Amino acid sequence: MDGRLTADSVGCLVDAIEHLPGALVVWDPEDALVTCNRQYARLFPEPSFVRPGIRFGQLVELNIDTGNVRSFASVADVPATPQVYRRLRRQAHSAGVGVNGLEMANGRRLQVSERRTHRGGIVGMYTELTPTRWTDVLIWLSLALSRDDVRAIPSVLGPRQKEILQAVHAGLRNRAIAERLGLKEQTVKNHVSRLIRRFAAKNRRHLLWLTRSAAESP
Repeated sequence: MDGRLTADSVGCLVDAIEHLPGALVVWDPEDALVTCNRQYARLFPEPSFVRPGIRFGQLVELNIDTGNVRSFASVADVPATPQVYRRLRRQAHSAGVGVNGLEMANGRRLQVSERRTHRGGIVGMYTELTPTRWTDVLIWLSLALSRDDVRAIPSVLGPRQKEILQAVHAGLRNRAIAERLGLKEQTVKNHVSRLIRRFAAKNRRHLLWLTRSAAESP
């Protein structure tokens, strides 16, 4: 394996990405788009233009040319100051840290959260919810995308969470997990709820799907 971040290396995450309620995009170290969900493509006036291989800078120019973005971070009027927007947007993206406000021409107000992966790519999340909800999702994706598959996920879990996740994958319900681990059933229920929130899963079954490779790792 040559270590490059490609569409094949994140193919197992594509379906999971589509389940997220926010817009998510993955860029490689050269700022070429690796993959994104439909919500991200729909942020642009020409969704078909948003495809693997397109450069981040091209989408910045698309937003400028079409007047698609009204404000970003400290840039209150993007159409009036496109040069400033271009510079600040590229700087924010390159930094791969922090959260910025974004207002679209259609009035939508979003939070843009970007995080750099260990291999130099960027994971970006665009959401109309508070950015703190997506902190663990971005950590999970940045870790997962910096390795060959989602077996990197256990590194973001504590020992007890790993035990409970493995028990969930074994088909045990909360009461059985509690008996096996010597815990109260409510404690197990709380752990499972936190795991569901941590991986932005819709429910227990979705959590199983999102973390299936993680549960198989030693």
